[in-house]
Amino acid sequence: MWARWAAAVLAFAMGVSGQRKPVYRVGGDVVPPKVLNKVEPVYTPEAQDARVQGTVLLSIVVSEEGRAEEIRVIKPLGSGLDERAAAAVEQWAFQPGAKRGNPVRVFATVEVNFRLSTAPPARQPAEIAWLMELARRQDPAGMFALAREYGAGKKIARDEKRADELIRAAANLKHGPAMFELGSRQLMTRQGEETAWKLIHEAADLGSAHAQQFLGDRYSTGIGVSEDSERSRQYYRRCASSGLASCQYQLAESLFAKDGATKAEKLQAFAWALLAQTKGTEPSNEIAEAIRVLSAEDRSAVDQIQRRLESK
Repeated sequence: MWARWAAAVLAFAMGVSGQRKPVYRVGGDVVPPKVLNKVEPVYTPEAQDARVQGTVLLSIVVSEEGRAEEIRVIKPLGSGLDERAAAAVEQWAFQPGAKRGNPVRVFATVEVNFRLSTAPPARQPAEIAWLMELARRQDPAGMFALAREYGAGKKIARDEKRADELIRAAANLKHGPAMFELGSRQLMTRQGEETAWKLIHEAADLGSAHAQQFLGDRYSTGIGVSEDSERSRQYYRRCASSGLASCQYQLAESLFAKDGATKAEKLQAFAWALLAQTKGTEPSNEIAEAIRVLSAEDRSAVDQIQRRLESK
């Protein structure tokens, strides 16, 4: 009997607490809410490029705590501005509406205005203007290069949000360097690590030398992946072949230090080391000494390998 009575009381309490409080309309003894603080909306690149201006009309419920809830678009503008308007209003602070002096939930409508500056746009350097045109054409390499410019903030006003949008767009279009940038960022912040590794591996397969070098390093040390010296050398070889001197040096070191390395592998190591040296990356003392004591025949073979590597 006691158990049934307790369960009934608990169910009643949960039912009452789970009910939504009523929403009032302004009029009579219901006082309207007032805006205390506005957050200005942010233009989307699409709307800015298309020179879209106007007003988004939103229906909201202002909570007893003075926050906008149940936001709905009544009069849209499109070009992504409706979503930007709602995101801005979510951050507004209100003095809540009241009924007989007590805060209550109240219906309201708010306008969010989008107006472009009347000042003439600043003249962009020819290089930036060309990158913007490439980005408009959905060229992934152009998008990624423009993202770098927005991130650096030297030739164009710094805009990290726009840079991130462009990197993500280029990555979606399977641009290897952008995919590596996005994947390495996710690894650093530990957000979606499995997806991050997939992005980096795919970037390496698509020819990103920096992704290849990154994976060469990770498979060499076993950080984040299972240690695999042979797989490490495969990635080093790919970025070394693309002309990256640091990869050429690392491949030379890996081949030279390999357990049971054949004479052919040693000679390749020397050739890669000498090739990196031509680009200012000096070989280690051990490799430099091993090259110094080579026989004339072996040194000739190394020179031939180096010439073949240079011609690739």
